[in-house]
Amino acid sequence: MKKLIIILLVVSSVASCNQDKIPEGIVGKKKMADMIVDIHLADAIGSQRYSLGLVRDSLNEDLYLSVCKKNSVDPLVFEKSLHFYGRHPEIYTKVYDMAMDRLNALEVQARQEQDEARKQPDDVASPKPVKPARDSSSVLPRERPEIE
Repeated sequence: MKKLIIILLVVSSVASCNQDKIPEGIVGKKKMADMIVDIHLADAIGSQRYSLGLVRDSLNEDLYLSVCKKNSVDPLVFEKSLHFYGRHPEIYTKVYDMAMDRLNALEVQARQEQDEARKQPDDVASPKPVKPARDSSSVLPRERPEIE
């Protein structure tokens, strides 16, 4: 009886250690997080399609396929991976948190760049002086009359 309990404890501890292991044929955690970031960015583009003048019905599908292509993942493998992560919410939560951290960092970076752009003077309003090009007549120094 003691041997059976020990064996069950060993098997259950090994099984619990392998819970976070991703099986073969499933997109890994880091790549899945990257793809989730790309999908959120693609969704943002898709939501702006009318203001961008993109009225094709297949735009969202095209964007998702481009995410798969960018990450070198077959769309069927991605779909299979989504099903796997959906059945393992403890893993999916960690992956999704990584994706949200990256999206938040991108948002902070975009806001900082926007603030810096607002602080810089407008180049059109105050153009920099342009030095005249030197041509053959300006090579030799010459005396110039003083202007009073």
